[in-house]
Amino acid sequence: MKRQKNAVARTANESGFTAILSRLVHLVPGCHAAAFVDQEGEAVDVAGFGDEYEVKVAGAYANVLVHDAVALGPVKRLIFSGKGRSYVIHALPEGYILVLVMAPTAAFHVSERALDLASHALSREAGFDAPARRVRWFPVDILPRGAKVARPTRARTKDTWRDVQVLGSVVGLAKGERGYRVRLENGAEITLVREPIGRWWADDEID
Repeated sequence: MKRQKNAVARTANESGFTAILSRLVHLVPGCHAAAFVDQEGEAVDVAGFGDEYEVKVAGAYANVLVHDAVALGPVKRLIFSGKGRSYVIHALPEGYILVLVMAPTAAFHVSERALDLASHALSREAGFDAPARRVRWFPVDILPRGAKVARPTRARTKDTWRDVQVLGSVVGLAKGERGYRVRLENGAEITLVREPIGRWWADDEID
């Protein structure tokens, strides 16, 4: 299923959460929309594509499912896959949840780094005590060597492309990931990781 072309028609003004949710939708292939939902099942904010009402209803149902699942133990994440849609429900502090409306099979390939980035950004914006992060990952655009070779030659996070020198490969990554230790033009060294879905991440900000 292709991503909906029409952005969510908002009935409320944008908030500090809007940009965070929009960025998450952009970073996760197959994600149609995202909702930040409170303990009562009300959508604090939504972003992405499709019908706003449907996204909010999905958030309300997701809240019910989380409350039912909590009876069996702590819930970090729930994934539901259907014929036309799939859903990822990610637990946040203080009973809030993050809900992703996905293409049918895309929910099983959501980037942990993208979820981590969004979870901490939402927690900061909401004033929650976000859990400590072991490694902070930042999305980065990479120009690889050749059309099919995932070996970085240049990197960009904002408007400037910077040459990178590959120092070596990184081992011990998740299945399907490729990583490199690289040196930037200014001499700084960072780690770049390419996820199976094609998204690149850096363990430090380049700019």
